[in-house]
Amino acid sequence: MTVVAPDRGGNPMTRAAYRFIPHSIRHQPMGGVIYDLACMACPETSGPQVDQDTAQLWALRHTGRHPEHNLYRRTITDIAQVTREG
Repeated sequence: MTVVAPDRGGNPMTRAAYRFIPHSIRHQPMGGVIYDLACMACPETSGPQVDQDTAQLWALRHTGRHPEHNLYRRTITDIAQVTREG
């Protein structure tokens, strides 16, 4: 006979056994990459760009116009795919 302790609501708890299955996560080229730079001194951004150089050029020009605006948040977004190994 198996006795299972109740949970806090008085319901019998169930047990589950999990086994580790290795997975990997990799960049999925079909989704491309999106680059976006945001000035930390004002609300301006490069906007989403598919070309890294375009986003970086925006930041360089922005700092050229506003020398005190020299700190940026870079966001690089891609599509990733998880696949089961073995």
